[in-house]
Amino acid sequence: MTSTHVLAFNRALSQARSTVRHARSEVIKLTQMRKDISKVTKPLAGCMSEADSMHLFMVGDKPHVQITMNKLESFKCLALMNMLWTLDTMGTVTNTKDWPEYLNREYRYDVSGISVCVNAYVKSDSPTCRKVVIGVETKTEPLYRIECD
Repeated sequence: MTSTHVLAFNRALSQARSTVRHARSEVIKLTQMRKDISKVTKPLAGCMSEADSMHLFMVGDKPHVQITMNKLESFKCLALMNMLWTLDTMGTVTNTKDWPEYLNREYRYDVSGISVCVNAYVKSDSPTCRKVVIGVETKTEPLYRIECD
């Protein structure tokens, strides 16, 4: 009979090998798609400032580009408008969502099978955008304690 610590070690080793196989698979996919991904990311990088960031990762078999634009004056500022215009010429908008508590608007696009998400954050002291209280939500949640006999 195999002891518990040996089983735990074998499971950990198996999970680590699986993680390595998955990482190698992502490396191969990204390498094969490099030209296609660059056709998307290069024009978008031209719309960004040094305060912005771009990250690329795989979600399943699909590359995902995450762009964060910070400290914008409004959602109509030139940098964001240029980014969205560039995305409109390359792909299709799939979703837009507001996150009012963070003064953030999320724009999602599909560009030739590549998922692109732009998170635009407006400055908290923006002269044109602000979060406004539109109501109050009250939630009733049960509280628990442990009782043992």
